[in-house]
Amino acid sequence: MRPGANIRLRCVPCPVNKERERCGVPSQSNTEKGKDDSIEIKSPFLSKLDNFWYYHKWKVIIGIFLLVTFGVLIAQSIGKTEPDLMILIAGNDQVSVPEQQELAGVIPERYMPGDLNKDGESLMGMRFYSILSEEEAKRAETDGNVGITTLNVKNVTEYRDYLTTGDTAICILSEYWYLDLLSYERLQPLSGEGESAVFGVRLSDTALYREQEAAGVLPGDWYVCLLKPYVFGNTGNKKTYAAMQQTVLAMVGVQDEKD
Repeated sequence: MRPGANIRLRCVPCPVNKERERCGVPSQSNTEKGKDDSIEIKSPFLSKLDNFWYYHKWKVIIGIFLLVTFGVLIAQSIGKTEPDLMILIAGNDQVSVPEQQELAGVIPERYMPGDLNKDGESLMGMRFYSILSEEEAKRAETDGNVGITTLNVKNVTEYRDYLTTGDTAICILSEYWYLDLLSYERLQPLSGEGESAVFGVRLSDTALYREQEAAGVLPGDWYVCLLKPYVFGNTGNKKTYAAMQQTVLAMVGVQDEKD
């Protein structure tokens, strides 16, 4: 070959591929080409959905969680019945929760003027405070009840705070706490006026104590009494307060005496 001559190259088919094609088997180059040229067709809706989920999945998860939570709360509130009236019991004694519930359960049918909140059921709620006078707490501490004074201060504070809510005017109190409220002129007369006014009736002398065995869990020398209406809360509502007053009078038996 002389210098400067033009060289021409000619592609020769690969004998392996040629033999594969003769036998009906796709050549390697064609197979690879088929792989490269394959196109995946995806729905526009699925594509948008995938894009939305990628950018907003945490918002969707939080939204579902909040929706389920609110649904449960609403279902519970719909099925829950509220007490028509509340009764406050406080003094130097202990009463178990089942005994409290039993006592609260006997009051509506016999002494309360019906379903006041119109929810289809007459219920009496209860707040119970086991509280001592300062002298009683000191004696209990001396007798070995360590920490009772501190605990009693906490309970008395909660009791006094509850009095200011105006949640109820119906009370059953031990003598010390009855006289405490009487000294601050916080009680409404149950009968009489002036010097002849009666502000409380011993539990043992009431219709409630005579007629209901459940009332026997409380000491007979405690007092049934009625708080004066408060600016706030249920006692500030004239209709509700009148129902509280009617309930207390029925419990002590004043209505029976009038009849």
